[in-house]
Amino acid sequence: MSADAPRPSWQPLLKVRDKFGKDRTRAELYQRRWEAKWTDDGGQDHIVSAAYWADDNADGTGSMETGNIDSINRRTRGIAPAQLFVRPVQASPQPAKDRGGRLSVYAWEEALLYAIGKFYLGTEPEPKTQAEIERWMAEYLATKDQHPEPSGIRPHARLLWQALKSWKDRN
Repeated sequence: MSADAPRPSWQPLLKVRDKFGKDRTRAELYQRRWEAKWTDDGGQDHIVSAAYWADDNADGTGSMETGNIDSINRRTRGIAPAQLFVRPVQASPQPAKDRGGRLSVYAWEEALLYAIGKFYLGTEPEPKTQAEIERWMAEYLATKDQHPEPSGIRPHARLLWQALKSWKDRN
């Protein structure tokens, strides 16, 4: 995007949420790939901080449901809802350096965390084989409608399996 390219227009939060889903919209806002604003009764725009969209912030959860943020009305001195608008953050004018290779289309890190959580939280016993980790990862990826071949899962599961074996050897 060049320096004089027009910025994307502001869209109502609820419209964007309905298009992309609540979780993705919130993640994009939290990771500062999108920005949110609201306008007070005096016509002044205010940008909403990324921290507002953190998972543990109940205000962000409420705003994601209603499309509004609580603001102070200057005339009545009361709290009034103000509509939230969002847009993608303008891309850097410099192109990103090509790291080479194909981008991953699977949520490998999330799948590994899911597998760790299975035995760490006690819902499953510690895995006896790497194949168990592979099954858990495939189970998680299926919930995301991602279905890689077993040979694609294997190198990622091996990382966790080797880490577990190494930890057991030391203890």
